[in-house]
Amino acid sequence: MKSEQLDQFKRMEDGALTKVKISEIVTAENVRTNKTDPGIASLMQSIKHTRLFQPIGLSLTQAGELVLLYGWRRLAACQKLSYDTIDARIFKEVEGKELIAANIIENVQRKDISTAELGRMCVKLRKEYEMTDSEIAAAISVTLNRVKNSMNLFLNVSPEEAKRIRRVGGREHKAGDMAETTARRVLGVSKKYGMTKAVQNKLLHKARVEEMSVETISLVSKFLEKGASVTQARLQAKKMGAYSTLVFANREEVEELARKARVSVRQLLVKIIYGEHPPLKRPKLLV
Repeated sequence: MKSEQLDQFKRMEDGALTKVKISEIVTAENVRTNKTDPGIASLMQSIKHTRLFQPIGLSLTQAGELVLLYGWRRLAACQKLSYDTIDARIFKEVEGKELIAANIIENVQRKDISTAELGRMCVKLRKEYEMTDSEIAAAISVTLNRVKNSMNLFLNVSPEEAKRIRRVGGREHKAGDMAETTARRVLGVSKKYGMTKAVQNKLLHKARVEEMSVETISLVSKFLEKGASVTQARLQAKKMGAYSTLVFANREEVEELARKARVSVRQLLVKIIYGEHPPLKRPKLLV
């Protein structure tokens, strides 16, 4: 970078918007691990036919480098379009853990970060910057549970499966992905029955490909408890199936019926479904 341009950036207000040469941008660290993100193609079309709506964020370091803070997909799209410059906001001396945190926050807010990507960066903050889980959660504005869950999945799941795990509601959740809740349930079953990493990852793969629900994984656990092998348990659970739905009823009425029958609410519902208690009054459904 030319000295006069560097001086110009230094004189600018923090967060000021300007145009920057793409060739001068350094991508030292980024949340993104999937460099062949299929979403870049559609983003290229959007940028080409309209304009770049959101500028990227850059940190002007003490060494005089412009390091990417956030906006990797937008930068990659403009590079592929052979653009010379890109709109960017320049922030001064955001480095180290602050750079990583800013990168994570932008991707979390846009809901386009995978569980594995979040876990990888949280582990980096923990190891390289000796941050506690609570400090990481506060720095990147997510819950402590999400930090712990993402790191657990990143550290214990094969890279091939980890990149397909998504939080429900995330913008990039597509066919072939696995819900984070299902992956966590598989890890719980794996830990309970002492599975090897190879067996665990095979079960994760099967659960994802066969679109197994959390309830089905719970059935797998039941069959494992009875002495079945992992393969047998999975096939039996898949054959038997698991049905889960939301039914709205008056809670007090349901609990009162359970007390009268001297059973749990779950046992009450089982008896109603299987007709084992014909005289039992059915609760009135609200919808």
